[in-house]
Amino acid sequence: MHRGVLLGSDIKGSRLPWAPFLTERRIQAPALSDPVWQFVPWLRLARRELASGRLPLWNPHQDGGVPLLGNSISALGSPLNGPVLLLGADPGWNLSLLARFLLAAFGAFLLARDLGRSRIAAALAAPVFALSGAFVAWLEHPQTLAAAPAPLVLLFARRSAREPSASSIAGLGLATYLVLSGGHPETSLMVSLLALAIVAASRPTLRGWMRAASGALLGVGLAAPLILTFAEYFRHSAARAGEGRRPFVLAARDLLRFVEPRLPGSNVIEAAATVSIAALVLAAAGLWLGRRDRDVRFWGIAAAILLAVIYGNPLSRALALSTPVYWTRFLILLPLPLIFIFVC
Repeated sequence: MHRGVLLGSDIKGSRLPWAPFLTERRIQAPALSDPVWQFVPWLRLARRELASGRLPLWNPHQDGGVPLLGNSISALGSPLNGPVLLLGADPGWNLSLLARFLLAAFGAFLLARDLGRSRIAAALAAPVFALSGAFVAWLEHPQTLAAAPAPLVLLFARRSAREPSASSIAGLGLATYLVLSGGHPETSLMVSLLALAIVAASRPTLRGWMRAASGALLGVGLAAPLILTFAEYFRHSAARAGEGRRPFVLAARDLLRFVEPRLPGSNVIEAAATVSIAALVLAAAGLWLGRRDRDVRFWGIAAAILLAVIYGNPLSRALALSTPVYWTRFLILLPLPLIFIFVC
């Protein structure tokens, strides 16, 4: 799109005023329209406002005027969107996408090493997370802004619980801020649940729990301007009442997407479960060889629970109908428990 910006601009072929002039262009990714219509235009508007010496608080171009900073999906406080705000969308958007990959891979490598995995296992863990099907499918969305720092949250949460120190608490605070500023409350919730799990698996003392909580609260404090403006906007929004929400779970058949990425009839984004055949084999071997290891069993159970809330069964359907969360998007974090059970 334009000067090499990675955006699915072919979707304009289905909308006026472009449709009459783009009728011969086949739409490659109709489900990836949000970056074209929302995410990049919001960032461009925010950059113009900042260049004019104004805080990007308001968007006058949508629905007669709506909050911009208070719209958490705009993710204006995320450092990973910094390249767009600093350089503009033309060079900055692609750099933002690259930064998400690099942070996710770097964090996954450090997490695997901190868990005592070998360099080879850690080197595999990095692309297993950063290049997983779900991460790539949601790359241009705020889901990856919030998910990319998740390994760092788990790393510092574990360290804070096991060996509390000022550096681990500060690291947890900064990583928590990165997740919260990513602008996707669902993904932030899911990262927090995994962080609670890894803290619990570390069997901390009361002091360990308190230090981990203080690091998380530090991150919440740093993100408070973003959280409070979002809370005010959300309180008045139709989304709060569930308007427009369509609860669903993935069919059990979509499990085949782990080995068949182009499964016909499967949702190309929501069901993008592919990680790596090698990773699946190593995870299975790790579960077998480490079946007597408490941590391996714990994370094997955690991975099973994630699958249970994503794919169709009574539990997943009950969660989908009774909560405002799309639990299917746990797929973007599912590779992380695999890191815990990789063969060393």
